[in-house]
Amino acid sequence: MEYTIVYVLSTVVLLIISLVCLSIVIFVFIYKKYSIKKVFIKINLNKLWLFIFLQLLSFVILYILGNTVLQNVYLIKWAAHNYFLFIWILVIIFSLLQKKYISFAITIGNLIGIIIGQLLGDMIRNKRILMINDAMDEGQKYFLSHHYGAFIWFITVIIFLVTGIILEIIYKQYLKSKR
Repeated sequence: MEYTIVYVLSTVVLLIISLVCLSIVIFVFIYKKYSIKKVFIKINLNKLWLFIFLQLLSFVILYILGNTVLQNVYLIKWAAHNYFLFIWILVIIFSLLQKKYISFAITIGNLIGIIIGQLLGDMIRNKRILMINDAMDEGQKYFLSHHYGAFIWFITVIIFLVTGIILEIIYKQYLKSKR
């Protein structure tokens, strides 16, 4: 039980640190008067469908890999089986609403969440499996052998979604101050 709390807390701390670092980078680019157009992709209405297609392509590739080559990797298979909890619909909606930072953040959060969730989920599960002994009942054994990768993946996507919303707000304020 102690290992789970330590690993979950370390995951949350790691994700908060990455969120703060990303915010600092964005702050530096905006307030140092660098061109946002050079940093992020400028999307016109003509390029909107290409932007949506490229983002959805990452979901499709992961779906295909999760059902074929990487079928033994727990989190990719789980996410593909559950259609990534339909977060790809949010990508389409935010892209159509011209909220490019939010949709891009969800896509990147999905990819990074899959990696972090799989690695930390395996680490937590392996540490907890070592605690299983013959004296435990089936419920305790099941609880200790649970993989937390999906939970970590979902939290990562949520953190990136919040980051995308913050970036949209900062970018709108930047555009207003530029006028």
